[in-house]
Amino acid sequence: SCEAGSGLVSLSSGVGRRSFLGRSALVGAVAVGGPLVLAGCGGEDGGDEGVTGGDDYVPGSAALKVELPPEVEGVLYPEGYVGPKARELEPFGDGETEFTILSQVDPDMDMATNYYSGLVEEKTGVKASYVTVPAGEDGKTKVNAIVAGGDLPDALMVGQGIFNLSEISIYGQQGMFIPLDKLIDENAPHIVDMFGAFPDMRKQYSSPDGKLYAVPSMNDCYHCKAANVRTWINSRWLEGVGATAPETLDEFDVLMDEFRGFSGKPEGSVLATASAETMLNLVQFFLGSFLEMPELWVRRSGETIEWIHEDPAFREGIVWLQQQFIKGNLDAGMFANTPEQYQKLGDATDGPKFGIAYGYS
Repeated sequence: SCEAGSGLVSLSSGVGRRSFLGRSALVGAVAVGGPLVLAGCGGEDGGDEGVTGGDDYVPGSAALKVELPPEVEGVLYPEGYVGPKARELEPFGDGETEFTILSQVDPDMDMATNYYSGLVEEKTGVKASYVTVPAGEDGKTKVNAIVAGGDLPDALMVGQGIFNLSEISIYGQQGMFIPLDKLIDENAPHIVDMFGAFPDMRKQYSSPDGKLYAVPSMNDCYHCKAANVRTWINSRWLEGVGATAPETLDEFDVLMDEFRGFSGKPEGSVLATASAETMLNLVQFFLGSFLEMPELWVRRSGETIEWIHEDPAFREGIVWLQQQFIKGNLDAGMFANTPEQYQKLGDATDGPKFGIAYGYS
């Protein structure tokens, strides 16, 4: 039971009461992934020309047959936002027609019972059945064997780690994958809307033969940009001492003193910690109260690239961190904690054994 540090945003820069939440530099507006779904065709003719438009179809020429549903009211978007909007979606499938999908999975994942798989099925009305292969090289070998055998599922949910665009184009020209341009232009209003907002995206996903064999994927990663370094506070401890999440470093100091004297914390607890692998992320989080903290520790000033360690504010932040270790507010064990030891602290039977910890959002 923890609270995300995202609620602590403050842009104040006063020396006495600095902003508590580190501000990470934005890293790119949009991340574009590799093709995630390849349409497969079990027949020998490469698909119906009425569906694909045939070799002469001009991408973008067909009119939409499906309208974008209305937007959900009350959703806040950043000023100048361009991208997908939350919409009132209705299932479009009949709930009975089966669609087979090949997917790479980790050993402990069951796609048939996975919560998100069920949610997608509920939201779309499409009954999906999964053919699974391992992630990594073993999976790549099995996917290639399935493709070579010609007994394809309806779609392959794989990325460019399996097929590059040239391979996709070759398989497409052989009729093993069907071009999706006309299907998308007529039936995928969200993707068409995305092409309008990002004109280069269609070309980026098209194969060398000019056709689109993959359903495009875009990830406008809000949490990556808003708080790539995310730090969490144990809400049980907060409630136990009657405090709220600190918004300044001064308030953080006060809270650590209260946590130190809190009788309700498990034996062997530490106040603020991380694993050795994520320790620098926690450090970066706190340093963000002293200066802008780009992910790669360098920043651009005009035409000059600056190393942030030369900024006096960085030195000031390091002094503050040293003081926190001396006070015992920051756990020295974070320099040696393995991921397993860190996990054990969080999964203790009598509750998490830390008040503040770094974790992925």
